[in-house]
Amino acid sequence: MNPNQVIPPGSVLHFAEQAVHPRRSPWRPLVGLVLGGFAALIVLSLVTLTLQPPLGTVLPGDLASLVTAASGLFLAGVTLTVIVCVLLRLTPGRLVSVTGSFRWRLFGLYALACVPIMALFLIGNVHGIQRTDWILATLVVFAVIPFQVTGEELAFRGAVQQSVSALLPAWRLRLVTAALVSAALFAVVHRPGNAAGLAAFLAFGLVFAAAGYLTGGLEAPLALHLITNLYSLGTPTIQVDNTNLLT
Repeated sequence: MNPNQVIPPGSVLHFAEQAVHPRRSPWRPLVGLVLGGFAALIVLSLVTLTLQPPLGTVLPGDLASLVTAASGLFLAGVTLTVIVCVLLRLTPGRLVSVTGSFRWRLFGLYALACVPIMALFLIGNVHGIQRTDWILATLVVFAVIPFQVTGEELAFRGAVQQSVSALLPAWRLRLVTAALVSAALFAVVHRPGNAAGLAAFLAFGLVFAAAGYLTGGLEAPLALHLITNLYSLGTPTIQVDNTNLLT
């Protein structure tokens, strides 16, 4: 037992300690982040190059871009997660939950709690529908966004947070630093384009990180992230046929 690791294994906060090991060399989490990040970027690039052209022949431009981006982010997140799990000797279950496996019932409850909020937002924007293929657009959004969100949560709230935690000695320092680093990377990767956008994504990253800590897994941040993206991408998609809006 690490003398600095004082969080009881039964606590939800122990989720932040899954990758911590007193006899594990710090090179493992460092190599996992660098190698995994590089591999994830390669996967993302390959998916974009190979998937975008054929999809563009069967879907409108913005929907083809959305499917390509979501597929690439999902596969990139899985790639980073697998590499980090191997190097840190973690099972994927330990990366997603303090219980060692994804809690589907808990995820369903969190997502269900968010649905009424999203429904109100969508109802308020129904009058803005402009595209003739809005049914197709809605189906595509609801089909691919869960994969995109899963990839991002595995990468940032899973692999990145666990790897950063494994590098630091004191558990309080681990909690704060891992959340800040994962949120900062989450914000930068989204390329917001201005300070306000950067601050917004940083805030989202910190909220998702806090949700994961307080519930002991990725179920809550995944549900929050899913509902947020379904609204933020779904609403403009059914309102406007514009590739740049979703890029």
